Parts: sequence; C-alpha cells; structure tokens
Amino acid sequence: MTYDRIRKILGFVGLPLYLVAVCFCSFWNFNPEMIEEAASFWELTDKEIHFFMFFPAVIVCDLAFLKQDVSLSKYALFSLIILAISIVLAIGIEYLQGMTGYRSKDMLDALAGIEGCICGALFNLMFKKMFGKC
Repeated sequence: MTYDRIRKILGFVGLPLYLVAVCFCSFWNFNPEMIEEAASFWELTDKEIHFFMFFPAVIVCDLAFLKQDVSLSKYALFSLIILAISIVLAIGIEYLQGMTGYRSKDMLDALAGIEGCICGALFNLMFKKMFGKC
C-alpha cells in the first residue's frame, strides 16, 4: 500500500470522525459541573478548548484531499479555502449555539476556533517543509 493511499484512508476515516466530534462538542447539552471539572483537570479555558478543537481542521482535510507532494501555491490555496470554511463554521456554530437555549453564543469562541485553524495550517506547512513534502 502506498503512502498516498494510507494518507487518503486516514483522511477519509479521520475527517468524518473529526466532524462528528466537533458537532458533538458544539451542540451536546453537557452538564456544566462536568465541564468545570474536566476543564480544571486539564487546566484549559473555554477559549483554549475552541482553539484545539479547530487546530486539526486543515491537517485532517490535507490528509483527505491533497496528494503527498503538492506545490506551495496549491497548498496555500487549499489552506485558504479550508480557513474560509472554518471561519464560516466557527461563526455558524456560535450563532446556532445561541439559538439552542442551553448553550450561549460567544464570538470570542469563534475567534479562538479561527486562530486554532490558522495555527494548524501553519503547523502543517512547517511539518511539510521540514520533511520536503511541499
């Protein structure tokens, strides 16, 4: 099995799992006490959780949709498209959470998610450059 084939399998399995996890974390009616306990255990703030929730977006989409050796210009265009989709998704999630009645809308959460996606794209680019894949 080739490396590209393994990447595709990981991407096509990882992408749906990632999307389900984001939706679950965004819309499930969690017990507030459980959230506080988990956050204090991991010592994470709400904004850091949103950051790390969106961090793998470009990486997972890269695995699912890009070939192993892609030009820097194609990677940049691909990353911008995924970033645009992530911005819409992060803002949309916050608006939808505000409409649920059991979650609140916080645009700083959306901003943290967007920052996570940007950092994930930069991390992925650095990884590709280090190993000569871009």
